[in-house]
Amino acid sequence: RCLSDWSSDVCSSDLRTVVKQLVKFGIVGGTSFAIDAGLSYVLTTNLRFHGELVSPQIGASVLRVAGGLQHISWFQDAKTAGTTLMSAFASLVAILNSFLWNRRWTFETRGPEERLTQLRRFLVIAVIGYLIQNAVFASLTAMLHITQGPRVILAKVPAAAIAAIWNFGGQRLYAFRKKRR
Repeated sequence: RCLSDWSSDVCSSDLRTVVKQLVKFGIVGGTSFAIDAGLSYVLTTNLRFHGELVSPQIGASVLRVAGGLQHISWFQDAKTAGTTLMSAFASLVAILNSFLWNRRWTFETRGPEERLTQLRRFLVIAVIGYLIQNAVFASLTAMLHITQGPRVILAKVPAAAIAAIWNFGGQRLYAFRKKRR
């Protein structure tokens, strides 16, 4: 039966579908967050080359090539720039995981039909979510001077939560929307 007070288009079965999708989205988001945070942690804390952390080396290399970036707080020094870049890479890996699982499991889209259209739509939503998440993350790490260790993961939490709100709405209403008949 439809909920007449809210909208004649929203029926209780539709509400159950949204709740089911939200729970699945949360599970997929949790695994994607674990990938993102875990990979960020490893890349900023454990990845070494000749005994030195790679993250600040990459940050220093980028700043040598694009020194003007130092005017942005996310790139104020080699450590901060490296943390920002490594975190951005980890987020991209998590986005791929999210597309695959949300398409197949959360929004139950199977088969090759509309795969490229959905991927394009998903990427629009994901890129905006990615920018939101990384802007919040980079701002937190720059303000709090977080460059490595467990605090990197803690900075990911509010960033991921804010981006998740955007991503669920965008994926449900745009990327994986069902065709109306």
